[in-house]
Amino acid sequence: MANLWQRIVKQQMVEEHENDPKYQWETYAKVGWHKREQVAEALDCHEDKVQSVLKSAIASKKIERRDIPIWCKLNKELIKIVAYREKGKHTDPKEEKPVKSKPAKGSKRPKPVAGMAVRARNGNFGKIAEVRAGRMKVEWDSGKVTQPAVKAIAKGDIYLEF
Repeated sequence: MANLWQRIVKQQMVEEHENDPKYQWETYAKVGWHKREQVAEALDCHEDKVQSVLKSAIASKKIERRDIPIWCKLNKELIKIVAYREKGKHTDPKEEKPVKSKPAKGSKRPKPVAGMAVRARNGNFGKIAEVRAGRMKVEWDSGKVTQPAVKAIAKGDIYLEF
């Protein structure tokens, strides 16, 4: 019974990880990561000495070190690969921060006032009942009453309707 369970779990692991780009080395190589073996070859030292050679650069945050889980097709399991890259030279697409758009100079965002119509990000409509100390009371068409922060307008969670 235990053998059957292990085979089922192993098959699930294969289905989940085998083709997932998150677990493929090529995904990380595109954004500047290098395997410990590659770094050792470039530094002309043994793989076991790479960490000690790069210790000061890692401490000064010029070099990043990461254990990356990679799917091993031969053994059909996740293995951790030690990888290094120069900080700031490359960024992962997931790590990039979205650029917030700012209103043009001279244009001001309208201030929320009582009686103003609003629309939530999910499409619900409502009306501002009152505004006080960074909060506003919104009565939604569904009958629900909430008190979101005025910042919700700047964040894009709530839109003012004109």
